[in-house]
Amino acid sequence: SIFLDILIEEDYQSLSWAGPNGFSSTDEIIEVSENGVYVVSIVGINGCTSIDSVEVDLIFNYQTQINTTDATSSENGSAELVISGGQSPFEILWDNGETGFTANDLEIGEHTVTVIDGNGCSQTFNFVINFFSTTYEESLEEQVNLYPNPTSSILNVDVKDFGLKEIRVVNNMGQLLIKRNIQSDLNKIQLDLSDFDQGIYRVLLFTENSYVQKSIIKLD
Repeated sequence: SIFLDILIEEDYQSLSWAGPNGFSSTDEIIEVSENGVYVVSIVGINGCTSIDSVEVDLIFNYQTQINTTDATSSENGSAELVISGGQSPFEILWDNGETGFTANDLEIGEHTVTVIDGNGCSQTFNFVINFFSTTYEESLEEQVNLYPNPTSSILNVDVKDFGLKEIRVVNNMGQLLIKRNIQSDLNKIQLDLSDFDQGIYRVLLFTENSYVQKSIIKLD
């Protein structure tokens, strides 16, 4: 980490700092550990506001590699972080709340992991958990009917002799928006897409050992 100090030659009413990831402070001297732009606002005795900024570019002397295991029809994915070099000990924070070098139960889509090294400096890395299945059952497509398509709110999902176990809805970035476990032999399910933005989404339907997917269009 490093310290930022601002030189103020006159009295002032208030001072405030703002920086990356919600950083804020009212101290004249601040300790920072993340790269990015830090902005200081000073309100003088006369009520005038002065604003200045500084960009921090810390050099990290370690390399990272994130190994992921894709999600399947029966369980979510996982990830492992490998660090080479740098100043230990490392504190590792995954976006699902887990800590340490591995994270489990990661849903399909984009994720982040934050690394804080022994110097107190932090970096955040992005990675993606994809879906993996050994069997895509094209023949099941004829047994699935999604309507209305396009839809502006409710999407009806009709299945026939499907053995449906789970339904997921993801956007074009692979982010998981809906996940619903099917506990009984339902052949008709309704999904409420009212709050979704306009666009194209994928509906994934899972059986015990396979899956099928179809695209739907959401209207405003």
